[in-house]
Amino acid sequence: MGWRDGLRRGDTILVALSGGSDSVGLLVRLADEAPAAGWTLHGVHVNHHLPECRPEELAERSAQLAAELGLGFTLLHIHDEELRDRGGVSSSLEARLSEERLRVLKEEARRVGARAVALGHTADDAAETMLLMALRGAGPRGLGALREVLELEGEGLALIRPLLGERREAIRAELRARGIAWLDDPMNATPKVRRNRVRHEVLPRLEAIEPAAVELLARVAGLCSEESTALEALLEPVLRRCRVSAALGSVVLDVGRLAECGPAVARSVVRSAWMATASEGEGAGRIGLPPPRVLVEDLVHRALSSRREEAAFGPARGFGAWTAGPWALLAFGAGSPPWSAHAASLMSLLLLPDAQPFPVLNASQRHTPGRYEMLLPEGQGRLVAEVCAADVFAADWTSEPFASHRAAAFDCRSIRRDLVLRPLDAEDRLPLGEGQHKTGAAVMQEAHVPAALRARVAVLADDRGPLWVPGLRRAASAVITPRTELVLLLTWHPSPEEPNA
Repeated sequence: MGWRDGLRRGDTILVALSGGSDSVGLLVRLADEAPAAGWTLHGVHVNHHLPECRPEELAERSAQLAAELGLGFTLLHIHDEELRDRGGVSSSLEARLSEERLRVLKEEARRVGARAVALGHTADDAAETMLLMALRGAGPRGLGALREVLELEGEGLALIRPLLGERREAIRAELRARGIAWLDDPMNATPKVRRNRVRHEVLPRLEAIEPAAVELLARVAGLCSEESTALEALLEPVLRRCRVSAALGSVVLDVGRLAECGPAVARSVVRSAWMATASEGEGAGRIGLPPPRVLVEDLVHRALSSRREEAAFGPARGFGAWTAGPWALLAFGAGSPPWSAHAASLMSLLLLPDAQPFPVLNASQRHTPGRYEMLLPEGQGRLVAEVCAADVFAADWTSEPFASHRAAAFDCRSIRRDLVLRPLDAEDRLPLGEGQHKTGAAVMQEAHVPAALRARVAVLADDRGPLWVPGLRRAASAVITPRTELVLLLTWHPSPEEPNA
């Protein structure tokens, strides 16, 4: 798919201008083509306010060029002090600047109704990026990270790179011939930035050995981009099978199914799963960064070795991966694994925030036929309570709610005093019948509940002890017998949108 293919007459293109030759050449090229194609161009410059980068001169040149071409223009600013480095411009600062710049460009694109954001990356950039990614041990997706077109899923916006097949020097020669000036950003010369060392030291040496080195490296990067895109499409059915959930910048995978794929496919599935969710939650604004290679290798090795105890990998560059029982979680963030209530509910766990008890029904309600709905904390859906006469209660004990332990029925008069959802204590004893018991610790261990969640797992209990651990198992307490007069049926609907039972 070429960069023009997704554009139609009447579309607006937001053109990112740095004031340097690449972005100036990009704007001039698009301005030549826009009238016939029916596009509207809007220039935008992001001022980083880094003194060593001549910010005011670059902003002024960008605004001047847009005015000369009769285009709309926006000047944006990044003031975040965390983006500054006292020692000058560093590689880590470059990455933070790139992420923040993308975020504000996307916001501006939405404001002006743009269909695409045009970036001035050239074949030189593709070659540099490929070498940098190779030094990180990247696979095909990383080597071809700069794509000519990248659709931002769910946003109706694309990143396009119209100059990706052209050399920087050819663009500069064209600008000189047309008498169009640009400014060189001093940031592109500082040796503290790794990309600059590749640009000014490594590539010239490669060109001394092979004059077409940049073109050949850019070609390989393009092939890697095309093949990784094709592979992602082929892997989609496998990914759907392995993915348990994906939301809020995190993804939960089934480790057992991942292991069935074999190492090569499993690595690709982990990367694809991550890239599909990395732009959400705390990862919003990032783009094109797969999880670190070592993290993926460790996670896949653990899956293939069938080791199921809880473990953490990373975090690195804000990524983290954790395994617990049959699940693996990939997410942004550092420190303890961010097992969310969303992920927990898909593991058939009902959690309590801050381990606070949640009242269910009082004695009066339990002895009066009726239907009650309670919204559960942290968006975990609804708890529906129905009190009815035993002679009209007809439950299908093999139905999905009962089979998944998301429904349980009790003899109302066997429940003593307060009925609450409270944290399941490790020392709690769940009656199993015939004098047998199982401790809360054993219940959670057998269900592979992550250690970080165990203090929050909810149990329905009365004054005498546990009755039901929603999603895990029911205790042999308050059971329905031929002498039961009133039945309490509790059903947990994890999704608030799920139809009434």
